[in-house]
Amino acid sequence: VRPVASAGFFARAVAVGIDLVVGVVLALPVLVLDLDWLAWPLIALIWGSSEWRWAKTLGKRLFALRVVEAHDERPTLLRSLARNGLKYWGLCVVGVVNQELWGVSEAVINGIGLVIVVSWGAGLLLGAGKKKLALHDRLTKTRVIYDLGHPTVSRRG
Repeated sequence: VRPVASAGFFARAVAVGIDLVVGVVLALPVLVLDLDWLAWPLIALIWGSSEWRWAKTLGKRLFALRVVEAHDERPTLLRSLARNGLKYWGLCVVGVVNQELWGVSEAVINGIGLVIVVSWGAGLLLGAGKKKLALHDRLTKTRVIYDLGHPTVSRRG
């Protein structure tokens, strides 16, 4: 048995910030094609695939963090995609709501955007609590831990 320490909120928040910046750079072709509503789901797909394959994203690698399921296993592909979809859902929905095709006034769009961002942020802020589990961690039964140099248990098959 080896000790497992849940990652702190600051390290996780900065790692997500780095992932957001890199994700936006990777999504630039989609943004240039004026398909910005597709950018956030694409970013969730990129980082979900990365967490499934290596149990970490670029930001998590820089801060020696990794994502695990029970028994210190790398998350499954479905769980990784769900985790990142839930992590970026607020930005995904704001991107869709911001589209001008809805015919809704700008004030309504801004109000909806504010409600989404506040509720999304509250879900992320759960990671600052005692258990250090954000809403997307709780819903997908994953957690972010410090990578102490031990290999992640991989699934056979």
